[in-house]
Amino acid sequence: MNKLAMDESFLATKDADPYAFYKRLLARGDVVWDADLNGWLVTSYDACKEAMRQDDVLYDSPHKEGRKLLFGGTRAVPALKGAEHERLHGWWLTEFSPKRVAEWRATMIKPIVDACIDRFIEKGKAELAEELSERIPIRVITRLMGLPWQDDDFVDTYRRLNHQIVNVLNHRTHVDKNDKAGAERIMAEGAAAAKEIEEMITPFIMARKAGEGDDLISKFWRDGPRLLDDWNLSDVMANTRLMLQAGSDTTTYATSNAAYLMLTRAGLMAQLKGASEAQLTTFVEEVLRLHGPVHLRSRQAIADTTLAGCPFAKGETVIPIVAAANRDPTRYERPNEVDLSRKTPRDHLAFHFGPHVCVGAALARAELLETVIALVQRMPGMRLDPAAQQPGMIGWLMRAYRPLNIVFDPGPQVTARNIAGD
Repeated sequence: MNKLAMDESFLATKDADPYAFYKRLLARGDVVWDADLNGWLVTSYDACKEAMRQDDVLYDSPHKEGRKLLFGGTRAVPALKGAEHERLHGWWLTEFSPKRVAEWRATMIKPIVDACIDRFIEKGKAELAEELSERIPIRVITRLMGLPWQDDDFVDTYRRLNHQIVNVLNHRTHVDKNDKAGAERIMAEGAAAAKEIEEMITPFIMARKAGEGDDLISKFWRDGPRLLDDWNLSDVMANTRLMLQAGSDTTTYATSNAAYLMLTRAGLMAQLKGASEAQLTTFVEEVLRLHGPVHLRSRQAIADTTLAGCPFAKGETVIPIVAAANRDPTRYERPNEVDLSRKTPRDHLAFHFGPHVCVGAALARAELLETVIALVQRMPGMRLDPAAQQPGMIGWLMRAYRPLNIVFDPGPQVTARNIAGD
């Protein structure tokens, strides 16, 4: 096992492009010690996959307080293990099955994407991260939950509060030993935001207690008792909050990253304009591989184990850097390039791997695909605005390029599909 130099740490990549750092990590070996993080960075594709597979011994997150704020309870699906996890995780996979999501594309996702674009299409300019990426996923998931997805005040208030909660995990102060006051402030802001969110959604949860609707909150009440013993309001709240967060932030970041690639890779927009839907689907996978929003998956060893031939003691922190693994040159040819003909485009680790694979992967893929199609069809001449602030990477645990100030040829561009192969 290798150790990073004293002046080098994953923490130094916050709010910066980390990919040169990841390349150096991959050259150092499968596992590298990071003294500032007090943990082992797992870098290669095979080693990251092995770490995620070891759910029985590499499981507990070292950031339990942040997870509690995110999920709002102890029985949201990421917090469970064994048979309980298997039942609830399987239920989620059924609810968000590829077949069901495919039905939502035309009836729900595409109309929401177009409605968001309609708000600025006549202006010929936009800040895509705020005016598009931030608006699509949250409206899709709130509609599925049966919450007031068309109410801008409700949606914007939730987004603001949720950003405060995510900041607990996405800010380096939660591991920065030199800024205890900053960490305490961020944690307090996150706790206050979590309380306010629960106050916002409790009336909707209680109104669905009969479990008679087709929305996800009604289904929680109806199906929960056969999934977990003593199913109660706390469990409905935890799973509602989990899906609101997971169904909004990560896809929001991924959507911004898709637009960034389209705007900054020479010749890519022209290539996408002539692409079939199958090729656009591959582009979505390349976005997730190259710029998946979640860069790491912290784990803590709950028993002695080995990984990539290296021993780890109980209590040690093991951190798979999936964003590095997704650019591992031993796994991918031309790992830093967009390749619309890549033979196995879906084998990346953006949606995790193993027992905790993301249950919303099909939904995220559909939202990304519909957004990419809309950008290709409805935004002719789309380009970065040279007179406005240029994009840079923000974040730490979750990352995206912002701002995305663009200009394009204005007008009510047609919304009808014209992608080859439709």
